[in-house]
Formats: sequence, C-alpha cells, structure tokens
Amino acid sequence: MPKATGEELLRIHSVSKKTGIPTSTLYAMVAAGTFPRPIGIKGMRIKAWPLSRVEKWIAEQMAEEVG
Repeated sequence: MPKATGEELLRIHSVSKKTGIPTSTLYAMVAAGTFPRPIGIKGMRIKAWPLSRVEKWIAEQMAEEVG
C-alpha cells in the first residue's frame, strides 16, 4: 500500500474488507457524506483512505452502538 508520512493508505477493496461494507455501498456513503472521502495521490490517478480515518470512523460507529 502507498504510505504518506508513515501512515498506511488503503485502497477501496482494503477499506471494504476492513469495514465489511461492499465497495458500492462505500462509494454511496462517501457521496452521502456518511463515510470519509478518500484522498488523491499526487501525480497518480489513485484515491486511497488514510488508515487513521477509517479506524476513527469504525470507532465512532462502535461508540454510537454502545452509547
């Protein structure tokens, strides 16, 4: 996976695997503003999610379930 400032960047299939959410649903959630937007990788036609953003979103979902 590409890394920026030491942080792992996840492509869509890795995000899908980590969250258990199908890729098409993830794209719909991004469009609806309910999932973090991916970042563009300079000079490449690639979008990826910083691992910390995905983990933060997961933690927020878990906190809502508990709280």
